[in-house]
Order: sequence, then structure tokens, then C-alpha cells
Amino acid sequence: MNFDLHDTDLHLFPYRIVRIMQRVPAQVMDYGISLVNAPAVWRKTKGQNIRVGILDTGIDRSHPDLKPNIHGGYNFINNTKQFDDDNGHGTHVAGIIAGTDNGVGIVGVAPQAQIYALKVLNNRGVGSDRNIIAGLEWSIINKMDVINLSFGSSKSNAQVRDALVKVKKAGIVAVAAAGNDANKNGTDTVDYPGRWSDLVITVAAVDQHLQRASFSSQGPEVMLAAPGVDILSTYPNNRYVRLSGTSMAAPHVTGVVALLQSYAKAVRNKRFMPDQVRQQLLEHAIDLGQPGRDRNYGYGLIHLA
Repeated sequence: MNFDLHDTDLHLFPYRIVRIMQRVPAQVMDYGISLVNAPAVWRKTKGQNIRVGILDTGIDRSHPDLKPNIHGGYNFINNTKQFDDDNGHGTHVAGIIAGTDNGVGIVGVAPQAQIYALKVLNNRGVGSDRNIIAGLEWSIINKMDVINLSFGSSKSNAQVRDALVKVKKAGIVAVAAAGNDANKNGTDTVDYPGRWSDLVITVAAVDQHLQRASFSSQGPEVMLAAPGVDILSTYPNNRYVRLSGTSMAAPHVTGVVALLQSYAKAVRNKRFMPDQVRQQLLEHAIDLGQPGRDRNYGYGLIHLA
């Protein structure tokens, strides 16, 4: 893949649909929420007053598990405020981050965070880097606290990197999926923007047994690991689905960032800056694999104490 201002080659990572359901019994707390230990801090904060920009395929604005937390967005594909999800990926990501704690369906990591749907990818999960740049600029103008980037490309682009530099300078934390391109040789397969680990928090995927997902990209850029196998979350038309991919791991970390920033605002009356968030995340990581940072898990599983 090659970034170009005139090409539409930015794409979703391949992901696996495990099962689509019309409903789930009562309210389910999926294993990923438990592994990151989000409920441990819900007594203090559920992510309220934190703005989360989700650069993806849009969000199903009518889904009962998402509707209370959707506060706006924009469709950069058609230049309209109609950001409904015609793919499903963005709706699933949104549920992991901020599925509402309403007694039905599922619950997200930060169930009171304010989510914004920035539709930069079309119904096939493809978009241009100009749309990504526009979404990043929108995030700065509209004062997002954290953004989720569950997409990628195998090659770099200077304009996208410059936009992410501006995002970080604006105090916005960017979380990116590492990619689903692992190979048997274990060579560096982390995709962009995840490869820019100086600007984004790059997240690999593990299963419920804390083993690296077979598809999860490996490389020195990986910073953290989070649940990304058979993750239950929201899906368009009021449905639910289990999906697998680093696209599912990244929003677990995005939700954790929302909780950290919400707590900081409540206690310190100001949010952490991106480098401070990084330090907080490292302090809440459980080392996996080889001691210290490694190519499979980074510093380890994000886990709130």
C-alpha cells in the first residue's frame, strides 16, 4: 500500500466476524472489559466529560447501547454530518470504548465518555489520507481528548505524520492498532500510523488467556497489548457481533485513556498531556512475554489497578 494525496488506499485491517447476534441476554461484560479491569475505577469515573474521536467507518447513531454517548461527528467521505456506519467496524469500535451501562446489551470500557463519529472510511473500509488528515484537523478544532485509529497502511506519508504531530502538540492522545499482518518470521510488520510510536500509542492484540493473537503485528513499535480476539460489541441495526483484530485491541486502550483523563480532570482540574498519559499507561501495564518491552506485547497488558 502507498499513501498518496490522490489515492484511496488507507484501509481497515482484515478482521474476523465470529458471530452476529440480534440480542444478548441482559447486559454482558465481555472478557476484555474485565481483563483491563475497567470496573475497578468506575466508582471514581466512567469517562464522563471526555471527548473521544473515532476515525473509522462511522457509528450507528440509533443503537441503544451507543445513542446516549454520541455527541456529534462528521462524514469526510461525503462532506456531510450524516455519519451513519455502512460497514460495521466503527460501530463495533465505539461499543468497546463507550458502550452505555444501561442494563442491556454490552458495556464499554468508559461507559459515559462522549464519542464523536469521524467517518473517514467508506462501506468497504477504504479511505484516502486526505480524509484522515481532515479528521485529525477536525479533532484538534473540536478539542478531542483522545482519538482512536483502527486502520492502517504499509507505507509512510509525511502529511499524515505532520497532522499527527499537530494532534500531539494540541494535547490529544492518539491510540493506533498495530495491524493484523504477523508472519512466521516475526519480522517488523507494524503498520502506519502505528509505526509512529513516538506520536501514537501502538496496541497489539491478546486473547483471553493473555497469549498474543496469531494475527497481531509484531515489532519494536508495539507499546501495549489489549484484548482483541472474539470481542463482543455493538453492530449496526441494533445488533451485536464478536470480532477479532488489533482494531478491537486499540479501543480498549482508548477507553482506558478516557478513564484516566476523566479522573485527572476531576482531581486535577486538567487532563494529562500525551507523554504523561504514556507514563500512566506504563504504570498500569502487566508485563507479558519476555521481561521488559518486547516485540509481541510491548510493555504488556493494560490493566487498571
